[in-house]
Amino acid sequence: MKFFRLFIFFLLSVIIVIAVMTFMLPTSQIISRTITINAPATAVYNYIEKQENFNKWSVWTQQDSSAVYTFTGTDGIVGATTSWKGHPEISGEGKIEIASLEKDKKIVQQFNKPIAATLHEWLLLSCAFSCLMLAARVIVTGSGMYLFLPWNLILAFVPYWITRWMISDVSLIENKYSRYALLGVWLLFIPNSFYIITDLFHLSHISSAPKWFDLLLIFSFAWNGILAGVISLRRVELILNIAQGKNFSIPIVFVVMWLCGFGIYIGRYLRFNSWDIITDPFSLVAEIGDMLIHPIENGFAWGMTFVYSVFMTFLYFTIKKLSEVFVAAR
Repeated sequence: MKFFRLFIFFLLSVIIVIAVMTFMLPTSQIISRTITINAPATAVYNYIEKQENFNKWSVWTQQDSSAVYTFTGTDGIVGATTSWKGHPEISGEGKIEIASLEKDKKIVQQFNKPIAATLHEWLLLSCAFSCLMLAARVIVTGSGMYLFLPWNLILAFVPYWITRWMISDVSLIENKYSRYALLGVWLLFIPNSFYIITDLFHLSHISSAPKWFDLLLIFSFAWNGILAGVISLRRVELILNIAQGKNFSIPIVFVVMWLCGFGIYIGRYLRFNSWDIITDPFSLVAEIGDMLIHPIENGFAWGMTFVYSVFMTFLYFTIKKLSEVFVAAR
């Protein structure tokens, strides 16, 4: 009877999650940008109406040199199209078609993109599955020992949502003040995305459910947090590529991973949170200062920081290279 109730709960939860996500997913998107070009309207119109000039002014072309473009129709008239297929994290694939023309005044282009489940949607579904597993455990065992996992996952997703906001509003990237302010907040929270790995420590202390179930439960939360962190860091790398240059962004990855390793230690063993830099800065600075002044006595801390930072660096670049493998296989 217990397992029957569990099955019914699981089935209803899946239906509810799918229904909610169906209503949450956007059916359309509006992006508005304005730019002033110091040239006669006729000259600008004659240049932009030609699809053959698309690669000369498109920002996607500047960012993704691997993209392949295909032009169809009679150039410069309604119905002419430009299709491209490039790196999924930069330009992706899609098609732009000239929908209408108003000589020297307006060019309306229709943007089409294949409808498919995005990485964002799969990640949200994975998080929903983790939460369903936790809910099932609470119902069956009556124990709420792992109820801290959703909170840790929320913290892990803070940097993910920050970078998602930034790439959806280019003005936040173009303005150096908003860019560095948001990246500063992002840097404070990014260790949370990888900190969730250490929740596996709890596996040996709780035995109210089968070990295999608890292992998968904690690992699923950790995996979602790691993916959110990797995606977030990749977005920051792309942002810095645009703003500062590629040679600047790659060293930042190594620095960020070292800070993540350090943040995991002070979070797990010193029990500090990201917001303690504001709410309890003196204690935090005192602890860090002691570690810097007495590195030998704090060998455990520096050892953990080093090992975790190296592992997470390998993890990041391995996942990053996997995306290239999938692109090549398409």
